[in-house]
Amino acid sequence: MSRHTTPGPPPATATLADLERRAADRAAPRHHDDDALIVCDRLVRIFSAEGVEVQALQGLDLLVRRGELTAIVGASGSGKSTLLTILAGLDTPSAGSATVAGYDLLAMDARTRLRYRRETVGFIWQRTSHNLLPYLSAVQNVALPMKLRGRGGPVRGRDRTRRALELLDLLGIADRRDHRPDQLSGGEQQRVAIAVALANNPSVVFADEPTGELDSTTAADVFAALRHANAELGTTILVVTHDNSVAGQVSRTVSIRDGRTSTETLRSTAHDEQGKTSTVSREYTTIDRSGRLQLPTEFTRPLDIRDRVLLELRPDHIEVRPGQDADTPDSPRDDAADSTRDDAADGTRDDAPEDTTDDTPDKD
Repeated sequence: MSRHTTPGPPPATATLADLERRAADRAAPRHHDDDALIVCDRLVRIFSAEGVEVQALQGLDLLVRRGELTAIVGASGSGKSTLLTILAGLDTPSAGSATVAGYDLLAMDARTRLRYRRETVGFIWQRTSHNLLPYLSAVQNVALPMKLRGRGGPVRGRDRTRRALELLDLLGIADRRDHRPDQLSGGEQQRVAIAVALANNPSVVFADEPTGELDSTTAADVFAALRHANAELGTTILVVTHDNSVAGQVSRTVSIRDGRTSTETLRSTAHDEQGKTSTVSREYTTIDRSGRLQLPTEFTRPLDIRDRVLLELRPDHIEVRPGQDADTPDSPRDDAADSTRDDAADGTRDDAPEDTTDDTPDKD
């Protein structure tokens, strides 16, 4: 006798009101704490060239708090530099929302955008030649943004020089104050560029591959200068880089893949019983508003996960397993196996062979 399973009630069909409520939940703006300095919500940037549209950002979400030093990493073409130019006010997104220090980047007029770029943000380019004017000395380059400042008027000459020298001293290059860019090494030029970006005491500094043209030793010195500025001045710094060694020196790394935030790595310092310190890293996968997440390739490839996975809800976590061997409703093999096990357990298998053993004692 085979055991039959009674089908459960059919799943409830979502009503129009349910669908409208879900759509409203997805569309509602997110609320963030007061420490949120940079907020991107479903940010989209589409470029069009010769009739072909390329979607560089595809609904990207990002939150950066005041005082953070954060690295943005991703492969070439992932959208990380596009994101940075939008946040710096050098480009405009196609859709979504982005706010920096209270500025709505989609609603700024030309005058507001110019003031935003002069006073609220600082920017460091990858190419050292783009950051400094070649005919000005280091101290003159650092003083120039203060002279051009809009709101509140330009800083007085003596105060500009004092502020410029303080920043050069903070970054360890005060002795190069009177040197022009062509008299400075690449690392020295980038440290002067950091001082230029910090001149007007901005809310945030954006750095696009600031160590991309430098050797590893010089790159480490430049990034150490960024960390020092972040620690001493409390300035929020967002760095785009492809250098994993640089990304590993910050407490938070956000990875972008296909125009969306993919994973986030948080690092903290741990102390053992002997008093030794070590860095602990934890990688998190981000979940979008529709509940979707991207599994990193370094996780899926070893397990040969491709088309689907099996999810199981546990009391304190969700279990993700390869789905190739997952049971499916249409699999007759499993039903037959279950039926065979059940019938064998109570001795009622219809196809069990008859017992032909003769129990009559031998007549020898």
